[in-house]
Amino acid sequence: MPLKQYLGVSVVAATLLVGSFFASATVSAASNTNTLPQTGWSFVSVDACKKIPGGISVALPGNPERVTLLHGPKDDGFGLRQYSFYCVEQFTYVVSWRPVASDAAPVVTPTTTEESPSSTTPTATPKKKQIATCPATELEEGEVTICRKGVITHTSTGIRATVKRIHGRYTAVRLEHADRNALVIRQNRTYYVRGENDRIVALEYKRIGKRPIITFTPVEFSNTVVDDTTTSTSTMSCGDSKGKDGLYSGCVGDSIFHISSRMKIAVTNYTSERLSLSLENSDSTAIILEKGIKTTVISTSGKRVELTYDAVTEKHGAFITVTTLK
Repeated sequence: MPLKQYLGVSVVAATLLVGSFFASATVSAASNTNTLPQTGWSFVSVDACKKIPGGISVALPGNPERVTLLHGPKDDGFGLRQYSFYCVEQFTYVVSWRPVASDAAPVVTPTTTEESPSSTTPTATPKKKQIATCPATELEEGEVTICRKGVITHTSTGIRATVKRIHGRYTAVRLEHADRNALVIRQNRTYYVRGENDRIVALEYKRIGKRPIITFTPVEFSNTVVDDTTTSTSTMSCGDSKGKDGLYSGCVGDSIFHISSRMKIAVTNYTSERLSLSLENSDSTAIILEKGIKTTVISTSGKRVELTYDAVTEKHGAFITVTTLK
């Protein structure tokens, strides 16, 4: 069966839709090209995407001509389907489909508000404002393609992340049931967020081509006793960090630059019960933290900062919570 019949759209646009389909039907679209799931959706990468009345206009890779994709019913042998197309960012759009005869809501549903025409201007035309939304996702570990206003729930921590902004080098999310309310996740950095149940998940942001992705990795604490830190760190996830209040990890030699206090905190040694730190821009040049005991230091700018040695893992090293006190 020709690919142009598979989604009931133009053959040029359909060639972009080969890949992962997210369907609510029990039959997988990828397993049988002659079967279209009852409802589903898919992200598509393009060179440009622009909303137009009734649909979108996209620029295909390697093709200077724009293709128009309009909302509406189409029938290419699978039964009548209602197709919708929405730009989720400049280089990505999402296509969704459902049976026209079904009462089920589409997987991707636009929110529509109407403005009633004024009684004094009977010729006025009602205006519609459409806002693309993303399906909610739940996962424990792995990658998820994100779009603005998409909601991701991490199962074991209960953390709920809502995507507020997507940029080439970072994404901004609002957090619920977590140790902070918001987080900016930059590329090539790992961020740790603690859930209300004290479990921790590592978040990373990257782009594959023009597809924005957040990776979720649960952090497992080590059950073994660490008596020294002479073991090679070649298999560990190490590196310097920079940010505001929050949870950080560090191997021996790694440093944390705390933006709020301008304090630099470096890991010099740790065991299962104690963590040794060297400090810059602080009233102390070195400090030893007992696991689970909160310790307060004062920066040279006069800010009081609370440090807590939380845990140790074989992969990420020592975990430290940094909090500015009022």
